[in-house]
Amino acid sequence: MQRWTPALLGRFDTLLFDCDGVLWTGDKAIPGVGTAIGKLLQMGKRCVYLSNNSGKDWEAYEKCFRRSEIDAKNQDLFTSGQAAALYLQSEGFPASVERPKAFVIGGAGLCRALEAAGIPTRWAEDDPGAGHLDPAAIDTLPLDPLVGAVVVGLDHHFTYTKCAV
Repeated sequence: MQRWTPALLGRFDTLLFDCDGVLWTGDKAIPGVGTAIGKLLQMGKRCVYLSNNSGKDWEAYEKCFRRSEIDAKNQDLFTSGQAAALYLQSEGFPASVERPKAFVIGGAGLCRALEAAGIPTRWAEDDPGAGHLDPAAIDTLPLDPLVGAVVVGLDHHFTYTKCAV
């Protein structure tokens, strides 16, 4: 395995970092991460931060970056929610599809990422049937005729009712 040296690092302009577990764990920064990222930025490197946590939005990540002493900007972060929005856009959402709305099972950050991309959402948390229902009652829940996609992320309050809606 090759060791990182200044010469090797000099070959790269952009570095990608996963957030959770790499820059911080829970609400604790990995020791020295802010200093290391700061040195990379001083060297003129572009640092991009990736996360598969679609439930958080920029405001939540901004707090994590601040606690970790990392100078990051909104445009430096790419989440799985943003990836879902880009995918839906590549499939014509919302402009060229008959049912342009996304039904979202997941955190508020996922809804915000889709909405920021111009994709209207129906959030499962706002649905009257989002709680636990008798399985026989699931068939009586109204369906939104404008929903053409279902986007699922981490949902700490997942129910099979949400999935059935």
